[in-house]
Amino acid sequence: MKKVEFVFDEKEDFLAKLKELVDAGISPKDIRVITPVPVHEVDEILGTHPHKSKIKYFTLVGALTGFITGYALTTYTHLSWEDPPLIVGGKPLVGVLPFFVIAYELTILFGGIATFIGLLILSGLPSIKRIISPEDYGNKFVIQVKGESVEEIESLLKAKEEA
Repeated sequence: MKKVEFVFDEKEDFLAKLKELVDAGISPKDIRVITPVPVHEVDEILGTHPHKSKIKYFTLVGALTGFITGYALTTYTHLSWEDPPLIVGGKPLVGVLPFFVIAYELTILFGGIATFIGLLILSGLPSIKRIISPEDYGNKFVIQVKGESVEEIESLLKAKEEA
């Protein structure tokens, strides 16, 4: 597959050409956009919308694991105290409120660690090939269109102009 590149200095020219390409019938899947700054109008023109992140599930699982681990750790430690026997002064052996502090701290810790791990997994890091683009355009706005041939893309644009 060959690709055609359109390079622009101005954002307005870039957006006009992108709209023209989409209106000419070129599939948004065949268009790759490189910009020096985030351009939110591109999502509207191409009809792509950012998907909802799945990172919240990593955080939830990590937080629940931390909470359960916190209570299990404190309960097991308290109940396994044998020699000398733990003096509780008439209070229950397994208290909810005193153990909540440890459970809360481990909830925050495990949730944070799970979020970081989820970020690495979902973003595909560490992958240097995905971080650094082989092409460097500086402050230019670039549209790359994949097609069978350059002539095919130009014929679509000419057909749109004639109509």
